[in-house]
Amino acid sequence: MSKKMLILSLVIVVGIVYVVFSQFIFKSVSDYDVSKMEKCDVIYSPDHTKRINVYFNGGILGYTDYSYIGEIENMKNRSRRNIFLLPGENYDVSWLDNQHISINGKKMNIRDTYDFRKENK
Repeated sequence: MSKKMLILSLVIVVGIVYVVFSQFIFKSVSDYDVSKMEKCDVIYSPDHTKRINVYFNGGILGYTDYSYIGEIENMKNRSRRNIFLLPGENYDVSWLDNQHISINGKKMNIRDTYDFRKENK
């Protein structure tokens, strides 16, 4: 294989790896488009004015890197916003009151966002 072909092959491989990983690593919670994802859970607020829609985000590597996206929806004006990204494992999401939810035992204001990739371990 010539040197030019080797360099071209390396550039192509690096480009493909960058595109694949940038789809997951560099996206913020708000960047995910849930419109084509499978809705797997709906959790209504205590006063039923809001709900959390949880979507299954199938991974790009044969579903081995899947995750869950949580979207808050205002039932009055139908506005929607992604508020959390959870790893692909069992999750527990519940309302604490009309402004706070619990995600796997952690309290969160619904105006905030949570991304498990940014959590300090």
